[in-house]
Amino acid sequence: MQASASQSSDSKTAHGLPLPTSEAAQSNRPKSIDAPCWRGFSTRVEDIAENDRFLNHVVAATRNEVVGNSHLVTDFGIHYPSLNPIDLVRMTLHRGPFVTGQVKKMNLGYQCLQEIFRQNHDLSNIRTSDIYFKFSSKNGFGDCGPQVYQCRKNLLKAGVPADIIWVLQFANRRNSDTPHDGHCMLLIADNQSMERLFDQMNIVTAKYGVEYKNRPGIAMDVADFFFLLQEKLPNLIFVDPFNDRIIPGNGLNTTSVEIFLNFGLRGNYSVSFTGSNDYLPISDDELEFFERKIKGDKEAVKAMQDIKMVVHNIKLIGLIDASEIALRLKQKITVSIGKSEFGLAFRQCAYYKANSVFDYLYDHAGELDFDLNSSGNSGNTALDYAKKAGNSHVIARLGG
Repeated sequence: MQASASQSSDSKTAHGLPLPTSEAAQSNRPKSIDAPCWRGFSTRVEDIAENDRFLNHVVAATRNEVVGNSHLVTDFGIHYPSLNPIDLVRMTLHRGPFVTGQVKKMNLGYQCLQEIFRQNHDLSNIRTSDIYFKFSSKNGFGDCGPQVYQCRKNLLKAGVPADIIWVLQFANRRNSDTPHDGHCMLLIADNQSMERLFDQMNIVTAKYGVEYKNRPGIAMDVADFFFLLQEKLPNLIFVDPFNDRIIPGNGLNTTSVEIFLNFGLRGNYSVSFTGSNDYLPISDDELEFFERKIKGDKEAVKAMQDIKMVVHNIKLIGLIDASEIALRLKQKITVSIGKSEFGLAFRQCAYYKANSVFDYLYDHAGELDFDLNSSGNSGNTALDYAKKAGNSHVIARLGG
């Protein structure tokens, strides 16, 4: 297996927006029996390649299902995610005002939802955070926590054994009071090697009078920690949907610089492991309790709306970039999306034959709050433009 690090930072639109995997691209992925699958811890070259294809498939699907700040900008030079004035200025210089505005809107929304979660839940319980992650992933937004939650769910659904999937949680103790603090990713490793690792960790921590009721944890420099994992877990694979990376343990350079470049981690962290079978799944009642708290708070409802609008913008611009139309036409539609002029973008898509973008706008017109029959200053509707351009796809969808 080769290290896979899908980087979108070099692919930008007029607004400088790094793009997620488009829905159009998703539709071209193998389906059914042809879809990639998990081949176990095999050393055969073809099985290793299939595992790599499978894990990349799962991560791409996860990032399309749960969209967050990492689709906008992953810049480890910025204290991310952050609303610090100096970071916002730097982000504006590097990425432009549109991206900065979207990051700010999404982070403010997160803060509002997390505050309500803090008021009603005990964050010292590792399992409790899964309520927030399940809520976020159900609603299609979130960063590393919800993305890891959804990715684990997708791996289990695809038949990967639960006892080889582990969540690695890195918490910086200076700032660890919300479900989004620190970083988390998935680790795939055989159960026997993991148990031997835990036994050794328990021996070490016991010398300092530390005993763990569940899985052991450890506090150390992250570069040393990754070296420890690499040394003790021969078939280890890191799965990091937030950073869009699949890296086998034997393909990871464990120097401090490389760990920072790959995962944005530097210095000392408290690290904990959670097995897929360690805790009972979050019940519908637990989720509904939090959902009622959100629905009963006007600010939280507004925060949800703001976050979901950013998600729509990210997906739309991803689809624009993937469309097979001229760059100048992509830029026109992108500008309309950036100004929230969705009716104009809808008509432009009909005329320029950006049909995947048109379909997304059509399917989400209610949430985006625009009229499918709007005409603008010209008096022409999307159907009128589709007829002028001979766009049979749009004509059929609009019943013309």
